Amino acid sequence: MAKKTLKELNIIDNFLFGKLVTESETREIFCKKLVEIILGHKINNIKIEAEKVLYGVNTIFRGARLDVVIENQEDTVIYDIEPDKRVNLNNVKFLPNRARFYHSKLDAHALDSGETYDRLKKVFVIFITVYDPFGKDRMVYTIRNRCIEDLDMHYEDGATTIFLYTKGRKGNPPESVRQLLKYMEHTTDSNVSNDDIVEINKLVNSIKSNAEVSGEYMNLYADFEYEIEQAVIQTREEVTEQVTEQVTEHVTDNLADRFIKYSIENKKSKEVIIDELTAIFGLSRDDAERYYSDKQS
Repeated sequence: MAKKTLKELNIIDNFLFGKLVTESETREIFCKKLVEIILGHKINNIKIEAEKVLYGVNTIFRGARLDVVIENQEDTVIYDIEPDKRVNLNNVKFLPNRARFYHSKLDAHALDSGETYDRLKKVFVIFITVYDPFGKDRMVYTIRNRCIEDLDMHYEDGATTIFLYTKGRKGNPPESVRQLLKYMEHTTDSNVSNDDIVEINKLVNSIKSNAEVSGEYMNLYADFEYEIEQAVIQTREEVTEQVTEQVTEHVTDNLADRFIKYSIENKKSKEVIIDELTAIFGLSRDDAERYYSDKQS
């Protein structure tokens, strides 16, 4: 059954990004390059925690799962990097709230009991999105706290949030950032445009050519494909030939509903979900878009 292959994945895709930040042979070089390109300065002596979970103080309070937390131990700075393809109204609307929550969780876990506030580390929460979070067509939005009554007053609390929009056209970000974001959204050899991306591309190719990783990726779809096959077989055995088509449509609707919910939870974009609906369920693009719209309403 046709679907997006491992070699067709882009860095912005959750699976490939997750592998780059967790595999021992890629994680340190990839994370270091990512931060250095985005912030424009070198970092050393880093500690990496991929898919870091910060629990609430008890079961009542919400925890957070962060895609990758990078700690520069020399400068006592923490970088949280969050690729995000979830293009839906609530996700975009409350993205600043999500950033605020991530900052609070990182701060709370960075300060041990009894330590003074001067021990708090600087924190950068960095979102990389395929959608424009604020509708201003900027590639880079840098957010810091400031005094409303005196905008020139210096106020430094160590908290910075950066939103990177891959297709933004306004502003003057460094060319290296533009090239990185283009490569992250469209990870092909034709978009390898500087020495840093050459190195990242080598890491990407090592992941994509890894047989074990390929098997893991294929298994993500195995359960869905098996359920579809078994449901259709069972349906055909239980009903007459005259109603098989109607029941198969009902089965497809239920499974498509579950597939869409699963895909959204795993940060897939609308475009990717629709492509996979057409491939896995054999739907036309119009029907796939209708399924997606119905499940969002």
